Amino acid sequence: MRPYLISHLPPEVRERFNAHATADDRQIDHIDPLTGEVSKFDELGLALRQAAAQPDFLDGVSMVDAVFRFFLRTGNQPASVRDIAEHIQADPKRVLDLLKTRSTKASAPIPKANISPNTFGAFVEGEHNA
Repeated sequence: MRPYLISHLPPEVRERFNAHATADDRQIDHIDPLTGEVSKFDELGLALRQAAAQPDFLDGVSMVDAVFRFFLRTGNQPASVRDIAEHIQADPKRVLDLLKTRSTKASAPIPKANISPNTFGAFVEGEHNA
């Protein structure tokens, strides 16, 4: 997983992590500038958080990577398919189809559930209760 995470860093930062193949377990305090919340990250986690804050973080990557980066950017907070699609500038149905299938990269399928077509449509449109 570490190589996949490193692949989401900007090239100049990625080089630093590729040069040090082993994980550094040192924890770094990070203070959220908006909330003042203090979180602990390892060096890679902090670098990913900083990369995710860049405006072009979602640009020029596959849909799988864009969805993964969306969750990096939002701190892995729950989101509707509609929200994800809006942020990565993709069709909500394509995003949903991606999330329902098995992927080869860092995304797990949504567990199958017995839901009606009406509920399914409301979920795609972002009308479900979180």
